[in-house]
Formats: sequence, structure tokens, C-alpha cells
Amino acid sequence: MSWEELKAHFAKFPQDGIHSIPRPDRRGSLILGRAGDLAFSRITDRYLRELGVSGLDFDSHEFRNDLKEEFIEWVRQERDINETTLREFLQAAEARNRASHMALTHCIPCSVDFPEQPGEFEVGMVKFQLMKTFLAANEERIRKRAEHREALQVAANTRASAETRNAQAAPDMLFDELKVFFPTFRWVASVSIPKCDSSISKQRAERAVQAALDLLKLFLMARFTAGMRHARRLGRPANRTDLTQDAEGEFHISWSRKSEDAHVEPNWYGMITRQYAPYWQIAVQILQTPAGPSAKGKLAQRFLDGLAWYGDAVSEQSEAGKLVKFVAALERISITQGESSGGNKLSRRAAMQACEGPEESFRKYLAACVNIYAGRSNLMHGALSPLDRRVPKLCADAEHVSRRALLRFLTLARAAPAQGNADEEWLREQFARLDGHFPRV
Repeated sequence: MSWEELKAHFAKFPQDGIHSIPRPDRRGSLILGRAGDLAFSRITDRYLRELGVSGLDFDSHEFRNDLKEEFIEWVRQERDINETTLREFLQAAEARNRASHMALTHCIPCSVDFPEQPGEFEVGMVKFQLMKTFLAANEERIRKRAEHREALQVAANTRASAETRNAQAAPDMLFDELKVFFPTFRWVASVSIPKCDSSISKQRAERAVQAALDLLKLFLMARFTAGMRHARRLGRPANRTDLTQDAEGEFHISWSRKSEDAHVEPNWYGMITRQYAPYWQIAVQILQTPAGPSAKGKLAQRFLDGLAWYGDAVSEQSEAGKLVKFVAALERISITQGESSGGNKLSRRAAMQACEGPEESFRKYLAACVNIYAGRSNLMHGALSPLDRRVPKLCADAEHVSRRALLRFLTLARAAPAQGNADEEWLREQFARLDGHFPRV
């Protein structure tokens, strides 16, 4: 394609210019075009799906880049990619990408205002530790980490002037930033993730820590835990300054401070591990399963999904948003795949899981669940304003019901078949069995 033809093409298809592939001689890049890049993406997605569970260890963007690199390598070696060699080519790209996978332990600061005893505790595969204890034990090793030693060595070996070498070697900006950021949190969560792509490892670590925090929200109740979060999630500002102006034009400043941390009782850990022992043990067992998405059984994953909706609802600032998320938690643990999520079915199953047992209790919870579902539906379909005075009461009821239902759902998870991968039919059978114990209303 001549230069004039290339300019005309980019004038018509400007997006093609941002899609490239390395040159075989490694001197820059060649324009690949959007269609070519999409072809590599389709090959990537199809191959990773074929790998099954192990394909989830790969980041599709990074795999696509390594697929391009392997393609260029085959071009340089003048090797053909055909029906006979395609599998070898894809496996070579897989091996190229897998070589960068590593097992990592992620240390994530958390906003949790627990008492200092116990000074460390575990929730599933996540270990929580006081930040001051963690830094005291690890600060020197962090300062002397390998990547900084390598940077110092590069600076020492350069031919630049002594002043330049000193400027390169002296500062450790990353460590300085960590020293400022980490101590703003009282606790740090550590979780070890098996070998996978580093970006996937980070996602899995964040999900594991968030699941642990969400479990604490469930057992410690919403009003104590709304500010509980890890550092990579946005929180509410601790300091707040408001500015108003009266009718005469005079400005007024008000200032307030509110900790974003969660507040719990001094005996909180003993309370949940003893008072809720059966539920706690099942929940922790679920969280101890490796963090890969398909490593857990289907009921366990349903619980974790419902727990994520519940935890998100607890920290949601909008009452209407809370209501939507609490009901989403109920739907995830009550409606099986292929079923319609009608209000009657959801309300009845949620009430069965939330009630204490007697008929009177069931009727009370069923009435509450019908109102909750109707409120959520009216809210979502425009019949109810998010500012309606009824929304806070519906939200409070939804929090109470979803909390009780999630705890009761843990008993279903415990009763699941021994292989731990109960299917949708088994769950429907359990709901049908429960249904027979309650009156038709």
C-alpha cells in the first residue's frame, strides 16, 4: 500500500492506526488494523475458553499480546501456521504467557476500627493484622526489596555523572508513598493467591479481602459496619466542610469529622465465633477455598454472590440503592437458574429462610418480603421515587430479611452433596422440601 493509499485509508478508518503488531526485525511496529486486532482477540477468547478452569488464570489482553509475539516469532522463523501446526502455535503462546505467572501475597490496607485485641485474626484465607505491627515487622524488608536494589545497581553502573547517579539512587519514591499511605489505615489484610497472571491475582486478592469484610458485615450487623472497606474502594471523607450563604449574602462555614471506619464491641471476635459458631464455621470454610472463580461449589458461589450484594448494600449511601442491592442478594440465593424471578416465589423463599419457624413468624416475614419486592420493583420501573418516605423503612426491612436469609442459606450449603458442587435441580428440591413445611397464603 502506497503512502497516499495509506493516508486515504486512515482518513476513512482512523481507528486502524492505533492497532499494531511488532515488526519481525523488532524495529518498531507495523499497522495491524482494527480487524486484525479483533481476529487476535477472537482467537484468544476461544482458546482460553477451551482451557476451561485453567484459562481463568490468564489476562486476555496480555495473552493476546503474547499471541502476537509468538506469531511474529513464527514469521521470523518462516514457519507456517496451518491446521497441522495451529495447536502447537497456540500452546507456544500459552507457554510464553504462563512463564510470567507467579504466586503472590497481596497486602491490602483496610478501613476497620476494631479494638487492638486480638491484634491479628483470620477470616477464611485472609489474615488481618494491625498496621503498626505489620510495618514494624516488615518495614526494613520492604525498604530493601529486590526491585529497589536493582534500581540502585543500575544507577551505580551508569556512565552518568556522580550528581546524576546520586539523584537516581537516593530517592525511593514508592517506599515514601507507601509510608504515607499505609499508616492512614489501622489494619492490613494479607492474602496469598496461587500462580496466575498478576492482574488476575490482584483481582482475586481484592475479591477475597472484600468477601472477608462482607462476612464481617453480615455477622456484626449493618449499623456497625457501613464504613468497612479495603483501601482500593472509595470511602466517605473523614473531614467535611460545608459552605452556605444566607438571604443577606453572608457566608457561613461548618466543619465536621466522622471516622469512616467501622465500630464494633471489644469482644466482637469472641461473640461471632461463639454465638454464631455453626454459621461462622461454614462461612469461613467457604472463604478458605482457593480464590479461583470455578474452585468453589455452586452453592458456595451463590452464597458469596449474595454476600457481595449484601456487603455492597450495607456501605451504599443511597437508601434506594441499598434496597435494590439487598433484594439482589435475596434473589441470588433464592432463585435458581432457568426459573422466573417472580415476586411471589422470591417472597416465599426469602420468608422461609428468614423466619424462625412458627407459622406466625412465617406470615410476618412473608408480608414483609412481599412489600420489599414490590417496593424494589416499583422503584426500578419508575412507580416509586427514590426520595419517597417509604423507602428507608423498606430498606431497613430488606437488610434484616437478607441478613437472616443469608445466614440460613449457609445451612443449605452445609447440607449440599459431598462433592460440593450441588446443581440447580438439587437446590430447587431443597426449596420444595422447605415449602411443604409452611402454609399456603
